[in-house]
Amino acid sequence: MPLVRMFLRSGTSPEYRKALGDGVHNALVEALAIPPDDRFQVISEHRATDLILTTLNTWEWRRSERVVFVQIILSAGRKPQQKRKLFKTYGGNSR
Repeated sequence: MPLVRMFLRSGTSPEYRKALGDGVHNALVEALAIPPDDRFQVISEHRATDLILTTLNTWEWRRSERVVFVQIILSAGRKPQQKRKLFKTYGGNSR
């Protein structure tokens, strides 16, 4: 069971946080073939001063103040091609 931690700025709605959790979970189900009912997530909100990032242009896109940090902890045994699919398909390239 992957452990997913998401860190975002305070002030989001429960619906927004649920949509984030659903999106990451669906990506894990598709890319890593985890069981659909195997969900283990922690979503936490933080003050703006507690999430430190630059807003410089990076990878041809600009970081937003609405940044979400996603940390996925996997147990040993996941196949490299599964991890590549997860990162290639879902890895941080949303604008």
